[in-house]
Amino acid sequence: MHRALIRMFVALALAAGLSFAVVGTTAGNASAAQPAARAAGSCTTEQSNYNAALAHKHAVKHKLKKAKHALKQAKRHHNKAKVRHLRKKVHRLYHRLQSAETKAEKARAALNTCKAGGGTSSPIQTLCDSGVPQPVCDALAGLAGGGLPSDVSLDTLCTQVPQAQPLCDAAAGSGLPTDPSALTGLLGQIPGLPGGGLPSDFTSIQTLCDSGVPQAVCDGLAGAAGGGLPSDLSLQQLCDAVSQAQPLCDAANGGTLPTDPSALTDLLGPILDLLGLGDILGGGLPLPAPSGRHAAAA
Repeated sequence: MHRALIRMFVALALAAGLSFAVVGTTAGNASAAQPAARAAGSCTTEQSNYNAALAHKHAVKHKLKKAKHALKQAKRHHNKAKVRHLRKKVHRLYHRLQSAETKAEKARAALNTCKAGGGTSSPIQTLCDSGVPQPVCDALAGLAGGGLPSDVSLDTLCTQVPQAQPLCDAAAGSGLPTDPSALTGLLGQIPGLPGGGLPSDFTSIQTLCDSGVPQAVCDGLAGAAGGGLPSDLSLQQLCDAVSQAQPLCDAANGGTLPTDPSALTDLLGPILDLLGLGDILGGGLPLPAPSGRHAAAA
């Protein structure tokens, strides 16, 4: 009888131990799955941006295909007026497709960064992987104390440079923005960055007027880009709509968008003349006010 009782207790103990093990394993798996679920949920904005950018790229590609087919038909029927019109349309759509492909790639990079972890622990290089010029990331790493942008985190930057805190707040919240004007605004608050601005996708038309160009010029360029506020339209949108403005985007993409009034006049003058806006610029941009010894001499 005693042996039977002992066997019964052993069997109950084993059953209880197995139950606890199963429950513990299940709970462990559930807790391990929670961070992954949170990580996936935190990238909703990036996934939405990527989906929208991809859909836009496909839409532009479809329009380009239709325009090329229509051009082929117009050539076959020797309709010269329609051929001229469609050639311009195809040219514009080519530029729009290039811009859409660039934006889709940036959105994909932002999504991948988010899935990899993101937040303020992300390296500064994340910004340049999304399209910011490399000299900007190099300068940010220098402000953070030195090192490679891929080795220095945004958190370290914000600790060293309080003006960069809005950048970290964005990274810790919904993620670094992919909207050009929003990213330009965040980086513009940080002192000591190299001149030249951000690429044409990330530089608003208003940036020109913030550098001393008369506001009427930016308003005119915004109108040529399709209408809207100069602060809401990027230089790339202007160049997509008006091919004559391409030198402006080339300068922005090369990191050589001038801030000197005379250099800006030389760059903008021919573009404004082609757009019929030359009278707005008048006699050029105002020169910087003299200071120090030169002011006294004047």
